[in-house]
Amino acid sequence: MKVNASLTNRQNQILDTSIEIIHSEGIQGFTMKNLSNAIGVTEAAIYRHFKSKNEILCAVLDNFINKLTNFIEKIKLTEDGALEKIKKIYQKLSNTFTNKPAYVSVIFAEEIFKNSKTLSEKVGKILDINNK
Repeated sequence: MKVNASLTNRQNQILDTSIEIIHSEGIQGFTMKNLSNAIGVTEAAIYRHFKSKNEILCAVLDNFINKLTNFIEKIKLTEDGALEKIKKIYQKLSNTFTNKPAYVSVIFAEEIFKNSKTLSEKVGKILDINNK
């Protein structure tokens, strides 16, 4: 994942490791214990950077939203026709989901959204971006 300048190095490490865990173990394997073990810190150290697992997932989704929004804005500025722009956006999403399938797990994992309005809203925002 590209480093987000507004986050600390440790926060970016937490997000990167979260995506790796979700990719290798699925959303069910993404626990604070597994995350802290993978990074080599205590669970308490994770909580100094993020209040909850949901906050980490929100940050992962925010990163995805920012990247997608920036890409779409660049595509809009090109002289390409509408069909070509749609193809480029589709290719970008396809490549992203192929290279980082954990995003699919986060975006479409129904069980993580049942109790989190914030996560549901972020996924809605991703879907809305694609409809613009």
